[in-house]
Amino acid sequence: MIVTRGKNKALQIDIPAQKSPTGKRIRCSAKTTDMEKAKELETQLLKQYISLERLEKEAQREHFDHLVDARGHTRMGAELILMLGASTDISLIDESTIRQLTLDLQEKGNQQSTINGKLSHLSMALKLAVDWGYLQSIPNIKFSSVSNKQELIVNKETELNIIQALLDVDALKPDQKWKEAAELVAVLFDTGAKLSEVLKLKAYQVNFDDNTLTLSSRNNHSSKARTIQMTERVASILKDRNCHWTLTKSEASSRWRSVVKDLGIYEKEMVLQVCRRTCSNRLIAGGMGIYEVSQWLGVSVMSIERYGYSLTQHLNRGAMILQDCNS
Repeated sequence: MIVTRGKNKALQIDIPAQKSPTGKRIRCSAKTTDMEKAKELETQLLKQYISLERLEKEAQREHFDHLVDARGHTRMGAELILMLGASTDISLIDESTIRQLTLDLQEKGNQQSTINGKLSHLSMALKLAVDWGYLQSIPNIKFSSVSNKQELIVNKETELNIIQALLDVDALKPDQKWKEAAELVAVLFDTGAKLSEVLKLKAYQVNFDDNTLTLSSRNNHSSKARTIQMTERVASILKDRNCHWTLTKSEASSRWRSVVKDLGIYEKEMVLQVCRRTCSNRLIAGGMGIYEVSQWLGVSVMSIERYGYSLTQHLNRGAMILQDCNS
């Protein structure tokens, strides 16, 4: 409804919560004394209302579904809808909302890097809302710094110690998948692949004639498959195993944690993902560019330059770099 406020009889739009599409009371000045204009503004406010749920659906369909980490954005969008409310008017998301969201995520036990990722998703969605004309601007979103421990990598000596520790346990407890875990870790260090990508590997994805390994979009959620060169160690392991693994993700992780703890390594970030980060670090240290490494790992980069040379040639160089690490 429209009411008159003050001595100057200024008109104000006052929509009660039960009639508001946001579920919250909407009250603002019409900035006019003309009743017809005030009614037009009231109608525009209701028409321009865009819920967070609607924005997430449009953003997912038009933008996030085309990214490498599409499923991750789907999960983050669903969580934000749950925490902020599906019917929340996106124009009401302000810095106070962001601060409260950050506190709520911290209380849920989210690490700072995870919180930054979810805030980044929200920022991207709101920027799309601006591009689509739903918003005039977005609130300032502050990202907190992340401890360097989040970027934990290991040197070659530590890698070999972990693999040997797994083999030592296998000598005491044969047929309990400890040797398989050792071979799996070696493959993860030399390929930078995700654990799920390796465990789901099929024989048709491996070409021993030219030593290439193809990781499909089914595993890494990207729009395209990627092919990388195998090191001699990876080729030997996959050939002996006939590209077959019996370990589950939880079994692999538990065996990793067991030997890491026995070696006196207690960092919380010392998880199997370290293999992927270590591989990435070695490729960059060996001379591969950021774009080349992103292609090797199957991840996106925010901004890249067009390269004027054959990408295949430089992807092949990755195996040489990793092979040198094994020498």
